[in-house]
Amino acid sequence: MKLWQTKSSGKLHPFIEKFTVGPDLILDKYLLPFDCLASNVHAFMLQKKGYLKNGEFKKVKKILHEIYSKAITRQFELKNVEDSHSAIEGLLTKKLGELGGKIHLGRSRNDQSATTIHLFAKNELLQMREELLAVVGILQTLAKKWEKLPMPGYTHTRPAMVSTLGHYFAAFAETLSIDYLSVVAAYEAADRCPLGSAAGYGTSVAIDRKLTSKLLGFGEMQINTLSAQLGRGQVETTTLGSLMNVSLTLSRIANDIIYFSAPEFDFFNLSDKVATGSSIMPQKKNPDALEIIRAAAGMLIGSHTQAASILKGLPAGYQRDLQMLKQPFVQGVKLTKHCLQAFQIVLKNLEMNTKAIEHAASDTHLYAADLANELVLKKGLSFREAYRKVKEGYLKAGWRGVVSFDDIPNFDPKKQVAAKKSLGMPGNLQLEVGLKWLAEAQKKTNAEKKKFDETLKKIWHL
Repeated sequence: MKLWQTKSSGKLHPFIEKFTVGPDLILDKYLLPFDCLASNVHAFMLQKKGYLKNGEFKKVKKILHEIYSKAITRQFELKNVEDSHSAIEGLLTKKLGELGGKIHLGRSRNDQSATTIHLFAKNELLQMREELLAVVGILQTLAKKWEKLPMPGYTHTRPAMVSTLGHYFAAFAETLSIDYLSVVAAYEAADRCPLGSAAGYGTSVAIDRKLTSKLLGFGEMQINTLSAQLGRGQVETTTLGSLMNVSLTLSRIANDIIYFSAPEFDFFNLSDKVATGSSIMPQKKNPDALEIIRAAAGMLIGSHTQAASILKGLPAGYQRDLQMLKQPFVQGVKLTKHCLQAFQIVLKNLEMNTKAIEHAASDTHLYAADLANELVLKKGLSFREAYRKVKEGYLKAGWRGVVSFDDIPNFDPKKQVAAKKSLGMPGNLQLEVGLKWLAEAQKKTNAEKKKFDETLKKIWHL
């Protein structure tokens, strides 16, 4: 029997029942542990307020912990129920009789679901922050190792100016550190407790929302109960938006590595640990992991768009449309985390073909702008006049020849890199700034994760 059914209720059509449940029972396995934690805190609050006796709370806690222990190892089966909430209350009622039905006093499945999503999001986003910072750390290590190795820089997929391999890796490290800020913002959005808002309009039963918020480790409480329901979907879209940013950056560097490891470039070599083969072409070494990371960005764009589209124009209060947020949300979170984990393995096993990179950096096209700058500095020409002079020289040489001026020394890639010494340029990467930021971000994330994990453990000692 459903939580909302009575003996006199009509029987729901089997197809409609299956249709409305959808994939929830598959997705709820990820949410069930947090549902148990929130239910235990709610039951403890009911005991504190006198709605449950101390002995009754202990019995409820025992069953909830049994469910939790199975849920965290994915051993608790969800079947013949609407959702994880129904499974929890159903098992409590089966083992404890009417006592099992007492814990729903003062709450709705709406705030129960919202609280579960918030806790799940906090847990996943803290893990995401760890994985993201690990990627940033690897990129910074690579940047330091190859800080002075000349490498072509490209615009419009054509050789543009000389750079360094260190400059390249440092660029993506910094870009991901900016993406990290949006992940932190998503965490802060999830760090607000909606429990006790019921279906959005509160309850006539006196409850202690501050107590449950504190025990669950939330930084703040979502005060307005209707806002707590309007927040259904806000955490999902904010989280997916931040992960979409991360995935977009990952897709760009993944695409670069795919091309730079191709025979035509031969800058990088993909280890056998991360490359796959062909079933028909023996010579093939395929960058499948990177291609999946590249494709994942499209999946995250789709997940975010799905979630936003579901929310668009919904009236205040709960609507069953919100159930459809669960699939893009859970899948988007898991996909991004897996991409970050896979990308770490790819980067750690990436081999550099320094000879090919340095040879490409000797292409005279890369120094056209530098030649123009030299004419300005040594001949006193305006930049536009110098630009025209260099361009005419290149055109005369058919864009393939060596352009030289008698009064300008030969251009050496390493010297030209070193000449670019203004802040953040290839000759002055300021890598220590990124390392300092990383250390501070890791310290803060580790502290928040430790506090969150300890808070969850304490819930079973109430």
